[in-house]
Amino acid sequence: MKISCRRESLTSALAAACKIVPARPSAPILSGCLIYTDDKGLVVQSTDLEVSLTLWIPAHVEEEGCVVVPVRYLYDLLRRIPDEELSLSWNEESRLLDVTYGSSLSRLHTWMPDDFPPLQARAVGQELNLPAARWKSCACKTLFVVSQQETAFNYSGVYFRFLDEEIHVAATDAYRLALFKMANESSVKGTSILIPGRALGESVKLVEEGENLVITWDDQAVSFSGASFLLTTRLIDSGFPDYEMVIPSDPLLEVQVERKRLLDTLERASLFVSQREHYALACLKVEGDKLTVAAQADEVGSLKETIPLEEGAGNSCEASFNANYLLSPLHVMEQEKVSLSLNGSSGPAVYQEEGDDGSYLHLVSPVCRAS
Repeated sequence: MKISCRRESLTSALAAACKIVPARPSAPILSGCLIYTDDKGLVVQSTDLEVSLTLWIPAHVEEEGCVVVPVRYLYDLLRRIPDEELSLSWNEESRLLDVTYGSSLSRLHTWMPDDFPPLQARAVGQELNLPAARWKSCACKTLFVVSQQETAFNYSGVYFRFLDEEIHVAATDAYRLALFKMANESSVKGTSILIPGRALGESVKLVEEGENLVITWDDQAVSFSGASFLLTTRLIDSGFPDYEMVIPSDPLLEVQVERKRLLDTLERASLFVSQREHYALACLKVEGDKLTVAAQADEVGSLKETIPLEEGAGNSCEASFNANYLLSPLHVMEQEKVSLSLNGSSGPAVYQEEGDDGSYLHLVSPVCRAS
């Protein structure tokens, strides 16, 4: 094999491949990526046996070939060399990959391609086409809520529910619920899938602005394809919680709050973390035309700020929450003002906003402590 390409193009592909390669591979060859030539140029493939990624990059092919390279070493090498044309050549007898850039040469040991595990085939069945901007929007509003606990399978993904008129995109970690609703302009109706958060996050990084993302799935796997990539992962075979059941249908009170003002206040409140806790506790109190945010940590100090409301609430309410849980959704919400509902000291706080691409709801459970 002998090819030449731009360093930047290959480095970007290898960076994406590194995200798929397992940190502790069950076999040494899984720490590598398969590179080979085709009629489009150079193909880069990586897998951890759960997620498979294929990337196409433009390259001038002098000799066809196929080899498995140590992806992290090659990536670290390429990002330290000048941004110029480089060439890769591989000889089957020596099993060394020659990396030539300018007048310099580096060599890396490789594996034979026959030993590389086969990648998952592209899932075929249902299909959804979405503009990149809309895909990124619904993902960024839900992904940060996905549980990081490996044992919580039904909380470790983003749930897509296809109704006749709407698509519901939901995620929860049992303490928070993020729900994004957008119009269903597809032919997919009456079904649902649970996509692993990790793979969905990688698809967001891979799809480029201005292009369409094609999502296809069957009973076991889902694939994301763009102009220069194909990402396939297994679906989560577990039920998603009944999210509609936890959303209060008749909140105790609802107020409109200036989003940036509340965000800045909660950022300051999040600094007051007690040594006994791993998070800051923020108390929200609505009374009349004022929203008061208070936080206290014995070892640090206290904070109390008041945010004026244009319209007062008919009721008063006070409840305590994890300050970071209240803060995070405000970073992804887009309107100048958001709706905030409170539901008593033992009820959740609920943010809501309407946007051009859909509606967003974010629920945060309270912190209830025995008195």
